[in-house]
Amino acid sequence: MKFSRIALALTAVFLVGQAQADKLDDIIESGKLRCAVTLDFPPMGSRDAQNNPVGFDVDYCNDLAKVLGVTAEVVETPFPDRIPALVSGRADVIVASTSDTLERAKTVAMTIPYFAFQMVVLTREDTGITQYEDIKDRPVGNTSGTYEAIALEKDVKKWGGKGSFRAYQSQNDTILAVAQGHIDATVVTNTIASSIMSKKIAEGTGALVLDVKVGSGAFMKTLDRARELARTMVDLGTDAGVDTVALLTDMSVPLGRTVGNALEVREAVEVLAGGGPRDVVELTLALAREMLDRAGRPDADPEAALKDGRAMDRWRDMVSAQGGDPDAALPEASHVETVVAEVDGYVTSMDALAVGVASWRLGAGRARKEDPVQAEAGIEIFAKPGDRVVRGQKLLELHTQTPERIDRARQALSGAIEIGPDAPELPDSVVLERVEAR
Repeated sequence: MKFSRIALALTAVFLVGQAQADKLDDIIESGKLRCAVTLDFPPMGSRDAQNNPVGFDVDYCNDLAKVLGVTAEVVETPFPDRIPALVSGRADVIVASTSDTLERAKTVAMTIPYFAFQMVVLTREDTGITQYEDIKDRPVGNTSGTYEAIALEKDVKKWGGKGSFRAYQSQNDTILAVAQGHIDATVVTNTIASSIMSKKIAEGTGALVLDVKVGSGAFMKTLDRARELARTMVDLGTDAGVDTVALLTDMSVPLGRTVGNALEVREAVEVLAGGGPRDVVELTLALAREMLDRAGRPDADPEAALKDGRAMDRWRDMVSAQGGDPDAALPEASHVETVVAEVDGYVTSMDALAVGVASWRLGAGRARKEDPVQAEAGIEIFAKPGDRVVRGQKLLELHTQTPERIDRARQALSGAIEIGPDAPELPDSVVLERVEAR
């Protein structure tokens, strides 16, 4: 059975709901985070060939548990049962595609949306439906309790006529109903790729270079999933008339030698001045060359611009033009502690996610929108995979304005850096693959 998808001017948000303000302390004390996740909604949630939960929502649950230093437990929850699961205490949080409505806000709290997507009409090719208005006077349906179901049923009632609405218990049931002809159409979400690309295309750009991160510190944990996302985004851009290319770049290890606000600004200025870490310079040049090529300037040499000072001069001009002072001193942390090697050997791995979590715990990020961010906080890295170290040698510096944060940051780093007797095999480049138009 072939389906058609028609873009629809509805939007939803992808977010986490939390039952009460003090729930975080309870979760940490229990050592377990129970996430209500819908597992019949790929790519957000589904099961693999071994029946294990997989998908964006599952990954987010695992990452959130890692940040909190607890174990993740996925609680499979159908769409209609998500809010009840949270309110009843069967789950600690909902990781789900849902909408922040006033009615729901009376019962549960929700985070700032970290992912947004549009809705599309899903129909069979034989229905003749080519736009949203065509579903008037048709039998339609959706998954009970979802935002799109509420909106669709409201429209059916408003239109009147011969149209009808049916509610189903899961998205699988809804799509099966379309396929078997019980209903002519439903409304579903598009994928993460469409969400990203719709914003880029709407900017009116003629060319686009995408940096798709892959690894422990990225949303896409595996090369296969990052490749699938990149291919989808490149195809979407190309179909929309945008010259699009994507680079898959390694984020299994922190990029560069710093993590944090002022620390990373300092490192970026070093790169503009012709220095900086090799991997940051490599990625900067790779992205710049792709952009210059798309702009019709393949002969331009960004590497020369870094070395001869032109890049730094242009940056200084840009800062000054906006009323800034390019010579202003960057803030520095009042408290710095070190993490040292416990044995001799080679650094064989460094978990990018763990380093990012530790930096966040030091004050470089926020847990809630009202939380302050310390510009000074973060981590400076003195040894990375492939480097030879001796016992007692400095591996990291932890920067913060609030020393009471240090212990929690060290907990996040437990096991994050591995040292072995043999030098590890490392990728030849931070750029793992290139995906272009077919």
